[in-house]
Amino acid sequence: MNKLLINCCIVGLLTCPSFNGAAYFVASYSYIQKSSADSSDSTANERWAYIFNTKIEKIDSLYLSNAVLVTANGEIYNNVSDRNKFYIRMKKNIGEIKSITTIRKEELLPNLSFEIGYFIAAKNKKFKHFIIWKKTGNVFFRELEIISECSTEIADTDGINNARNEWMNWCNKHDAYELVSNAYFDNAVYYNNSRTIIGTASIAKEYQYMNNPAYQLKLTPMILESVSENMSFEIGQCSGSYHGKYALIWGRSDDGNWKIIFDSN
Repeated sequence: MNKLLINCCIVGLLTCPSFNGAAYFVASYSYIQKSSADSSDSTANERWAYIFNTKIEKIDSLYLSNAVLVTANGEIYNNVSDRNKFYIRMKKNIGEIKSITTIRKEELLPNLSFEIGYFIAAKNKKFKHFIIWKKTGNVFFRELEIISECSTEIADTDGINNARNEWMNWCNKHDAYELVSNAYFDNAVYYNNSRTIIGTASIAKEYQYMNNPAYQLKLTPMILESVSENMSFEIGQCSGSYHGKYALIWGRSDDGNWKIIFDSN
């Protein structure tokens, strides 16, 4: 996989934290600009930025517990210590967060949603994130997160459209193995209902229901957000045999074609 893809990380999380991160959030943080396009996400995102800036050792409080950190090349870290070390290293490298913005949020269920957004760090470095939010009580926690430094805003729309069309063609030919082996990186991640499934063999097994001759699916993108020349985030709508939202993280392979790094619905 292209080295740029390895800089991305996926954080999938499973249960509720015992530490209440909201207790560390204060309203008088004028250095964090409130730039969220959706005010319902504003508090959760700004709380994350505040704790990142001032109490990085408590960052885990804003996630569901028993977190798993998965890098884009398939490395998995299944304990809090390793994930926290990642964020501590990240802060040392990028400095404080200056602003955080939601570009688009799509609700899957009343307590579950996808978000694509970005934050600006010191020296005006821009990072884009994909988040799965899960509401516990009255608080939204990060259930899954992907973060990568942003180097371009121009998506290869034609190339990704072609790859998505090929995905639908293979799906609707009812051959899950061919679909996944052609459309996914070998170490791709599928995340669904708090389950993390890694690798094409395991994902193809998960997708066996697509082998039913009656199964048909169409993917309609709602947002395609470029992260770099080699990565884009997508949220869209499924129609046909399944009606629901989906999220895909696209990566450009060494041959220039787009394949799936991460898949969730």
